[in-house]
Amino acid sequence: SLWSRQVLLQSALRYSRPAQDVSPECSEYERAVRRNYDQRDCLALLELLGGIKALVAVLQQRRGVIRPLLARYTHDQLQELVQGPLREVVRAAAKKQRTVRFDLFDFRLLGADWVGGVEPNDPVLFGQKSGKNDAQMSRKRSRAVAPAPTLWRLIRAMVFGFISHRVTTGGKRNNLYQDKDLGSSKHAQAVEAFYHRSHRFHYLLAFDEVVESCANTAQLWYREFYLALSDTTQFPIDHSLPWILTKRAFQCESMLDYLFVPLDTYNDAAQTALYAFRKRYLFDEIEAELNLAFDQFLFILADTTYAYYKTQSARQLLDGGFAPHWREYARDKQKQESERQRKRDFLRRRRTRLIDDIDVPVTRLSWVLCQRHLELLGRPLDVTRLCTQRLNASLRRNAEFALARFEASDLCAVVDLDFLLDNLERTYDLARADLPELDRWDMVWGEVDRRLAPTSLHGRTALHVVMELICDLLPNFNFCAVTGRFTRACISLVEPVQRPAKPQQAAKSLYGSRGLTAAYGCLTGSYAKFFGEAHVRSMVRTAGRGGVRLLLSEVLKNVGNVLRSMKPYLVEVQKCLPEDGFFQPRGSVEPWALYREVRDRLGAIVGYAELKPVVFQHLREIGNTVAFLRGLDRVLEAASLQEYVATAACLGVGDGEGDDISPLRNVLAGIAPEPGYPGRAAAGGKPGAAAEALEAVHGQSRRGGGVLGYALGEIGRAVRAELGG
Repeated sequence: SLWSRQVLLQSALRYSRPAQDVSPECSEYERAVRRNYDQRDCLALLELLGGIKALVAVLQQRRGVIRPLLARYTHDQLQELVQGPLREVVRAAAKKQRTVRFDLFDFRLLGADWVGGVEPNDPVLFGQKSGKNDAQMSRKRSRAVAPAPTLWRLIRAMVFGFISHRVTTGGKRNNLYQDKDLGSSKHAQAVEAFYHRSHRFHYLLAFDEVVESCANTAQLWYREFYLALSDTTQFPIDHSLPWILTKRAFQCESMLDYLFVPLDTYNDAAQTALYAFRKRYLFDEIEAELNLAFDQFLFILADTTYAYYKTQSARQLLDGGFAPHWREYARDKQKQESERQRKRDFLRRRRTRLIDDIDVPVTRLSWVLCQRHLELLGRPLDVTRLCTQRLNASLRRNAEFALARFEASDLCAVVDLDFLLDNLERTYDLARADLPELDRWDMVWGEVDRRLAPTSLHGRTALHVVMELICDLLPNFNFCAVTGRFTRACISLVEPVQRPAKPQQAAKSLYGSRGLTAAYGCLTGSYAKFFGEAHVRSMVRTAGRGGVRLLLSEVLKNVGNVLRSMKPYLVEVQKCLPEDGFFQPRGSVEPWALYREVRDRLGAIVGYAELKPVVFQHLREIGNTVAFLRGLDRVLEAASLQEYVATAACLGVGDGEGDDISPLRNVLAGIAPEPGYPGRAAAGGKPGAAAEALEAVHGQSRRGGGVLGYALGEIGRAVRAELGG
C-alpha cells in the first residue's frame, strides 16, 4: 500500500543519509537510526504505523464480509466478459472461420458459469445472430465464488494471447492474432480493458496475504548489513527502532494509544524470519530482544502508572485552599533564585527544577491497563495481570520505605507517616478502579508492618512508637501546659536513641512529583519540632487499637520501673524532711525568715549530687507520662464519640431516656424474639441482648473515666506499692 511504501522509503532515506554531527564513537547503525530520528520524526512515524495497524485490524476483523464481496466481484466481472463482448467475438470468428475460434471456445468453456449449470444452445457458436435468445443469454449467474488461482492464471494467459498485439511491441511476427481476428477493434478494446482490470484480481482473491504483507513492518528491525559492517554480534536495545518508538510513546501523553504498535514490529520480523528467510537464528535474536524490551516496557509502564496514581492521590488530598498560596510562594522563591543566580548556568538549571507545578495532567493509562490479550511471538500476554503484580510490589516497597523512614526518625515524624499512608491508601483506591485484582490495602500494610506475621504479636509501627515514647519523648521533652505540646529539651540527661540511617529520599517514593513533595514538606515540616495532639491522633491511626493497648501497658510498666528506681533516692531525700512533711518556723514568721528556714533545712537536699540527673529526671518522666495520657485520652474520647454518633442511629439510641426501640433489636427480635420484648411476641432466646449491651457500652463511654482515669488509678496503685502511703 502507499502508507507501507512511505514507511519503507523513509527508512531507506535514513539509511542513506545518516546523522553527521554525532560522536565519532557511534556506530554506523546508531548514526542511521538512533541519532537520525528526532522526537517529531518518531511521533510522525508512530502515528503512521498506528494508522496502518488499525486499518489492517479492521480489515481482518471484517474479512468475513469483505472476502465474499471480492469473490462475487471477480466472478461477475469474468461473466460479464464471457457472456457479453466475448459472444460477439466468438460469432465473428465462427462466421469468418478464424483459427482463433477454437481458443475462444476453450476460453468460453473454462470461464463461463451458466444459469442452471448447463450451457445454452447459443447460435453465435455457428456464426449466427442470437435473435430471440438475447433475453435468455442476458441472464447471468451471480455467485460469491471466485475462480481458483490456477484457473485464474490460465484465463489471464489466454486473454493475453488474444490481445498480445495490443500490449506488446513485437509486431505481427511475434503475435498470434490481430484485431481482425477478434471481429473489430471495439471488441478488442473490451478484452484489453478486462485484461488490465483483472491484473488486481489476483490480489483481491489473496486478501489475507495481501493485507498481512501491507502491514508487515519487519524491515524496521532488520540490520544485518550493519552487523556485518560493524563486525558485531548484535546492537544494544537502545539502538533498535521499535524500542525507540516505544519509549517516545511513553514520553508523549497523546501517543499512549499507540503504545503497543511498535511491539508488533517484532511479530512481523519473527514472521519474516521463519517463513520468508527460514532462519532460526534470526528468530532467536528477535525473541531475545523482545524479552528484554518487554521487561523494560512493563517496568516503565508500571513505574509510570504508579507515579501517576500517586501524584493524583497526593493532589486530591492536598488542601484546596493551600494550593494557590503554594503557587504564589513557589513563584516568589523562583524569582528570588533567578535574581540571585542568573549568571551561573548550572544553578539556573537547578532553579528551573526547584519547584514543579502541583497540578497533575490527565492521561489515558486506563486504556493501556485494560489490555488482557496482547500477543507477541504467538504468546498471549495479560498486561493487566502483569501490571497488577508490579503495582503490588510497588505498593509494598513504598510502604516499606515510609515505615523505614519513620523508624529512622523520632516520634514527631508520625504525622509525616500518617500523610504518607493516607497517600498510599488513596493511590491504592485509584489504581484499583483500573486494576481490580490488586491485593487489599489492609493486607499489604499488614504484611509490611508485620501485623500478620505468625511470630509477631505487634506491628513494627506500634513497637517503634513505644520505643520512641519511652526512650526519647518522656525523658527528653518538656511539656508546656499553655500550648499542650512537648518540645525537646536543650540538655539530654539520658543516652541518645540509636536509630537506623534514613533511606534515600526520592520524590516518587514520597508524593509522586517534586512539586507535591515540596508542598507536603511545608505541611509536615511544621510538625517536626514538637509533639502535640495532632501527633497523638496520627499515632492512634497508624498504630491501631492494638498498638494503643500495647502503648498504654508499656507506659504504665515504665512508670512502675521509674518509681522502683527512684525509691532509694527518695528515701535519702525524705531523711532531710520533717516527719510531718511541713516546716515549722522558729520565732518570727516574716517571709525572709521563713525562706531562710526552708533554705537551711533543704540545704543538704540541694547539694545532693543525684537530685537533678536522677530524681528530677524521673519526676519529669512521670509528669510527661501523665500529660501524654491526658492527650491520648482526649483523642480516644473524640474517636469514641465519633463512632458512637455514627452507630447511634443504627441502634435507635435517642437524645432522651424514653422508650426508644432499637432498629437493630427489632431485626434481631424478628429472627428470634426475646421474651418480654414489647415490640415482638415472646419466643425464647435473647439475641437482642447483644444490641442492648452495645448500647450500654456506647453510653458508658461518655460517662466513664476513660484512659486517663484508668491510668491515674494504676499509677496511684504503683506509687502506693513502691513508696508506701
